[in-house]
Amino acid sequence: MRSYLSVNSIITDLSNDQKDFSIELHKAKCQSYLKIKHITNPLILKNTISKVSNKNKIIKRNFSNLVDGNGLKRIKILLNKKKRNVRIKKMGVQDSGFVYFLKLQKKVLNSAFSTKNILLNDHLNWFYKTCLDTKIYFYKICIDNVSIGFLRFNTIKNLSYIDIAIDENFVNFGYASKALNLGINKLKKKNIKIFIAKVKINNLASLNFFKKNKFKFFKSKNNFKELRLTI
Repeated sequence: MRSYLSVNSIITDLSNDQKDFSIELHKAKCQSYLKIKHITNPLILKNTISKVSNKNKIIKRNFSNLVDGNGLKRIKILLNKKKRNVRIKKMGVQDSGFVYFLKLQKKVLNSAFSTKNILLNDHLNWFYKTCLDTKIYFYKICIDNVSIGFLRFNTIKNLSYIDIAIDENFVNFGYASKALNLGINKLKKKNIKIFIAKVKINNLASLNFFKKNKFKFFKSKNNFKELRLTI
């Protein structure tokens, strides 16, 4: 498990037959190898411990956000089918796990530009970069303070490209449409005039969703249709 999570230990070879294996583990980034003469050098050992410790802190930060602790609340909401008010809140680093697992849902992944499996480290790098980008407005879609989806606006001057996804357990309740309109109203105040949705030609559900929300066909290119809403 430590190797799977890239949590390194510091190792050395106590005999010649261990040396080659230890070096290979180091090359594979499974462990941090030090020669015996270096492991007894206080400065080298201290620097190596510092590097391993810092890496482990990053891993702990990343994996601590994989579970949001709202699983039971989601089940209770699903068991009670009444419609609830929708809110959108600014995305935070603690939401990285929720977004990761949502993006891995089959329908969400199939509707994405790239349908390749998403590696966790790649997702985390993208997520943190996205949260810090001042030209991107990234929201979580919530009911009863429980995240059920995300909404992202990538802005260029007075244009904004939209990405929206809802947990498959919460579709067909109208939550996505309500969240989209809440987001558009926020962006209108920031002088965004044109909202753009790029959708795969065969993704009829998404095409109908945006048409229902007053988006109009603008153009087709390759395997995508572009729909626009002008305010």
